[in-house]
Amino acid sequence: MSYWGWLIVAAVFAIIEVRSLAFYALFAGVGALGACLAAALTGSIGIQVGVFAGVSLAGVIFVRRLVTATFSDVHRPALVSGAAGLVGQHATVVSQVKGPHHPGAVHARGEDWPAISYEDQALEPGEVVLVVELERTRLVVMSD
Repeated sequence: MSYWGWLIVAAVFAIIEVRSLAFYALFAGVGALGACLAAALTGSIGIQVGVFAGVSLAGVIFVRRLVTATFSDVHRPALVSGAAGLVGQHATVVSQVKGPHHPGAVHARGEDWPAISYEDQALEPGEVVLVVELERTRLVVMSD
């Protein structure tokens, strides 16, 4: 096949890759470009097909794994929002929190939240506390 044929094959695989984004057709397109170069240098169809197959398979087997690992979300921490996002944050006591069975209120991230104390001691208004967990709809806090 002439190098023009391999260029057309590479363009077709590029279009397929743009439509699918699976990183398979990309390597077939690169393999077709390698076969295009082989066609320009030699007239042997066996060498062209070998270069196409070798480059395509090497890309899928070795490079695709690196590319997908780079763009995956595995290394990013999970996004935690709402009340669960307050765990580990500091808050200010707004109304007295008298203990684990007598809720009060704390102010965190611009809002007032119902809160209970992790310990048996009372927490006074103005005191800075640490949110240690979430129990149903209440924050569990302890003195910082």
